[in-house]
Amino acid sequence: MDGAACVQRAYHYILQNDFESAIAWFERAIALEPSNADFYYLCSISCTRSRKWQKAKDYASTALKLEPHNEKYHYQLKVSEANLLYEQAKGYIGQKPPALKQAAILLEKAVISDALHFEVRYTLSLVYNELGQWELAYLHASEALKLSPDHRTLQRLIVDLKQKL
Repeated sequence: MDGAACVQRAYHYILQNDFESAIAWFERAIALEPSNADFYYLCSISCTRSRKWQKAKDYASTALKLEPHNEKYHYQLKVSEANLLYEQAKGYIGQKPPALKQAAILLEKAVISDALHFEVRYTLSLVYNELGQWELAYLHASEALKLSPDHRTLQRLIVDLKQKL
């Protein structure tokens, strides 16, 4: 079996929403053809779907190393980095007491990696609101609202922040 056949098997599992099996088949394709950047990229996407952020980032990074000028690999790496940073920031938020300043630092980095990540923008607006940094909270809430204009809780947050400003 060659790498392309392994990828076909991976797609079979993707269509069944079995991303774990798909990842295993992508990894087999990678083992058979370790210089094929697209296999790493495809595996990264499946890892993203499985919320395996570090693995997604690692595979995207390898794809980009193999083909440094490929824009889709670059984009996938940025998305993977943003998701990884977001998950790390949620860990800080979940601490008792929450480490909001550390979370804000990670979320700001995540925004740089993926400015269109709604959850990052929304969470960052909530963090800045809790920190009393209402201008920054308003900025990120406004950007998040552009990404999800019908989000009722976010709309109420923006009204609240306008009053605070």
